[in-house]
Amino acid sequence: MSDEKRRNAEIKPEVEMPTEVIAETQNYSLWLSQDPDGEIQYHLELGSGNVTVHFFQEEWDEFVAFMRDIVNRR
Repeated sequence: MSDEKRRNAEIKPEVEMPTEVIAETQNYSLWLSQDPDGEIQYHLELGSGNVTVHFFQEEWDEFVAFMRDIVNRR
């Protein structure tokens, strides 16, 4: 098999993942996507999209609890 045919065989087609914007401001955005296996991922964009943090459900739940603790200390 030629190198080109081998590379073409390794290329996987892109799969569209449904997305939903949960909230956004001028500098921040939170959206979620669902992968083909049905798992939800949260995407937190900071600084107008300069940095994106990706969370699976369990990580997102922990992050939200962490932020609540911070806010409640004020």
